[in-house]
Amino acid sequence: MLRVPRVLKSTALGLALSGGTLVCAATPTIDCLYAADTANNNPTGCASDPEDVVDIPAVAAAIAAVGVKPSDIQFVGCHDAAFLTVPNLGHSGSRYRIVYPVDGNLPKTTLVAPLTHEIGHVLQLSLYGSREQLLQRYHGSIDRIELGADFIAGIIFRNFQHNDNIREFQNDLRLAGSYDLASANSHGTPEARIAAFRTGFFYDLRGQSLATAHDDFQGELYSIAAAAEHP
Repeated sequence: MLRVPRVLKSTALGLALSGGTLVCAATPTIDCLYAADTANNNPTGCASDPEDVVDIPAVAAAIAAVGVKPSDIQFVGCHDAAFLTVPNLGHSGSRYRIVYPVDGNLPKTTLVAPLTHEIGHVLQLSLYGSREQLLQRYHGSIDRIELGADFIAGIIFRNFQHNDNIREFQNDLRLAGSYDLASANSHGTPEARIAAFRTGFFYDLRGQSLATAHDDFQGELYSIAAAAEHP
């Protein structure tokens, strides 16, 4: 979901921090491409990609699929953090920052699906330039943005990651997002998110760009996925 830091302070990692906390996570307004509102708003132990997710083949495949270089994304792992994506304002060398939670109790493979969702947000930001323009394009609809990222995750899963365990991927994808529709961090219901992902999975790419596919989803296909919220 969209949240952009209101206060930027320079740190060793280039994180958006104020008083040691992630402003993006603590701000109640919609500013980042944010993944969950159940995580701690004051993540600790942040480090530059402590899980080396950039080296996971499926993550590398997702980065290549959306047409950016690995160096364009700064991965940051924090304890008790939510998955989130922000433009990397004021930090030279990378254009986007993806924050992910570090949990020693979960295998690294569980990070692949939600990170693929976040990389879908990177595609969206690359297409429209800023969160303001992205929101304007979709008339302020967070559902369109979040389900659009799930749709892109479905396409990447089938066409670029060559993973045959769709059930496991769908389950892990649920790590990225709240399902409380009254929440500013809502990613839509599980039913709508699975529908968007599976729409991407079964989408006939036929050599089209992901940008073209995303535009296609935001037409009639979005309505079909969103309808799953009201079975």
